Amino acid sequence: MSVGGRFTFIRGSLLWLREIGWFRMSEATNPLDAPDLPLLEGESPDLRQEAIAIFGEAWLTRPNVRLGGAAPLEMIQKERGARVRDLIRTAKYIGVS
Repeated sequence: MSVGGRFTFIRGSLLWLREIGWFRMSEATNPLDAPDLPLLEGESPDLRQEAIAIFGEAWLTRPNVRLGGAAPLEMIQKERGARVRDLIRTAKYIGVS
């Protein structure tokens, strides 16, 4: 059995065991799916203003590959701004966007 086949088998088995109540899988979520991240020193709580300062206003409405094709403004409005804050920090502190 290939590695992919083993993974599929194990995942299927775990899902079945969860369905019959033998164990519970973690419902933990990705921290980047949160409305925002804790602020670092010098960061603005206004995510839109922070994005405009780094990328310019047009960036907010353009689809972004790192956001799964969604526009940053759309992510902020859907209360998933942590991903946008992560992009801003990457550009601000590392120099990559």
